[in-house]
Amino acid sequence: MNTLWNRGIGFILAGAMLQSFCTLRLVLLSPLLNRFPEEILNLNNTAGFVFKWVIFTFLSKIIGAYVLGKYADSKGFLSAQKIIITGYVVTTGLLFLCCWCTTDFFSIQTAIFVNSCLSLFFFPATFMFPIMYLMKNYDVSNHVKISSLIILSVLTGHELSYCMLNYVADYNLRMMSGVFFCCSLLAGLVYCLGRASILSLEKPVAHTRQNQLQLLPRYSAKILAMLVGGVCGAVLYHHNFFIAPYILNVLILKDSGHEQAHILFYVTLLLFLIFSIKISDYLEQSKLRILSLVGILLLTFGVNIFQLSSMHVYIIYQTLLEFFFACFLTSSFGLIFSLFKDNQPFFNGTVWFYIGVSFSFLNSYILSEKFGPLHQHFLIMSPLVLNAALCLIALSIIRLPLVETSKKRVFHA
Repeated sequence: MNTLWNRGIGFILAGAMLQSFCTLRLVLLSPLLNRFPEEILNLNNTAGFVFKWVIFTFLSKIIGAYVLGKYADSKGFLSAQKIIITGYVVTTGLLFLCCWCTTDFFSIQTAIFVNSCLSLFFFPATFMFPIMYLMKNYDVSNHVKISSLIILSVLTGHELSYCMLNYVADYNLRMMSGVFFCCSLLAGLVYCLGRASILSLEKPVAHTRQNQLQLLPRYSAKILAMLVGGVCGAVLYHHNFFIAPYILNVLILKDSGHEQAHILFYVTLLLFLIFSIKISDYLEQSKLRILSLVGILLLTFGVNIFQLSSMHVYIIYQTLLEFFFACFLTSSFGLIFSLFKDNQPFFNGTVWFYIGVSFSFLNSYILSEKFGPLHQHFLIMSPLVLNAALCLIALSIIRLPLVETSKKRVFHA
């Protein structure tokens, strides 16, 4: 019987959490951006900070996935981690130096912009590479657990960063940039100390026979990976751009509302990720994906019919959405790995997934600027509806035949 836990797993999870902590995202920047004049924040103003941030981070994630994916398939997981950690150390170090020299946010906006774009250049690899690496070296029966553990680590780093900036540092950039820099150095130390343990994961100790997904034609596999990424991006950005602002401006009408709604969303997701592992023991992953998409679509149509008229309706909606989304997440990364396991898994798995995520981000942001949070307009829901419906159709139409394989690495802790 193979078990998942290993010291090498612990080092990988710690590294992923610390790297995620150091990633400067829009949700961290949004309170700072409120200090800008309105004309600078206008998306239609091509010289504006936000417009540049949206475009450059959109490109950064895709280019980063492409470049680092090629490098990881060529040089290996640990060599790619050296590049990723070095990138985080350099970008957070430069931001720390800029913040140490001045406390004026306007004078360091360029440094913040560059740090944000570069950190998002490395983030797709931070998230996807550990998943691909562990799935490559572990039995398929552990793929749901691997997905859940990595997602838990990355989201924990994300939430710790948000809570640190919002509640501890109180948006003191000098303090926060110093914390970012220290955590990037700590991530490097984690991988240095854990190198031997991580390498030990690659030693096969047994062979078994089991079913795996057969590789699809290249175009089908890429389309399916993009649609899975599109669903993931659509749910996350649907919350960030439409739901949380609606809670802030309509249901709560307090400055603290956005923070509370944001934390509730991710705490709920983290809890259901753990619960979804148990569900996968009783339900096949393919059925779990389809049922999750059906649930997301029904909720999307339901919120248009009933509206988020009260906090009670919002809590029910968010709880159900996060339940279905957690089940979809944990069952989808094994699918992506199976699609590309013999065809540059780091490159293809990361690039095509994040193309879907990035387009969801771009579409959601444009719609939120045009129509506002949860406006009475059907187009607001289009990124989520379109991605979930197309993914459901693709999973139903595209045939995923199973084949017997004679060799597979199985590891014991």
